[in-house]
Amino acid sequence: MADTVTINTITGSSDYDVWLSNGCADTEVKVYIDTISDSDVPYTFNIPDIYKNTGFCVKIYDDNNCKICECFGVAPSPSPSPTPTNTPSATVTPSMTPTPTPTPTCSAPTYLYGSFTGNGFTATATYTLSTTLYNNKNQWVSTSNGTVRWNNYRWEVSGWSLGGVTFYNQDNTTINAPNTTDWVYQGCASQQTCGVVFTQQGCGPL
Repeated sequence: MADTVTINTITGSSDYDVWLSNGCADTEVKVYIDTISDSDVPYTFNIPDIYKNTGFCVKIYDDNNCKICECFGVAPSPSPSPTPTNTPSATVTPSMTPTPTPTPTCSAPTYLYGSFTGNGFTATATYTLSTTLYNNKNQWVSTSNGTVRWNNYRWEVSGWSLGGVTFYNQDNTTINAPNTTDWVYQGCASQQTCGVVFTQQGCGPL
């Protein structure tokens, strides 16, 4: 496998967070590389040791939290891409031209799906975009698992906890909706397992 990756072009909204990951799903383990802008492209970086001699995916999130993902040396790949090969005299550099799908035209997803673990309890919840704002920002409501909303300094699951564990998003820079990558928990007891994963679907209110 190659030792470096070169990003030749990016279609999206600058700036871009660049990660390497085991796959394109949001739940896959990923390693942060750098934050770049349009002026940095073409951009070349070294592949971390844990991804050398194995397959990996380049995962990019633009300023609208739109995900671009391109995989090398693993299947399935989200789109046809050249397979890098080694030669005795040169280092092969895979290049990619990712295009986000869909083009970011949506300010807020219709649904947020949460999967929670807290102090020996598990739960899943569906939150639906409300037509009523909270603190002048969007909010998503659930029938029995509280509300995802902005409390003036962070996005959080309000009005509900699981086994005493609360859940919130560390990224307070997103404007219209929380991202799916920075959710964390608070109140996990010693020697207990806790966790949170969010995904999203749809665009705009029903």
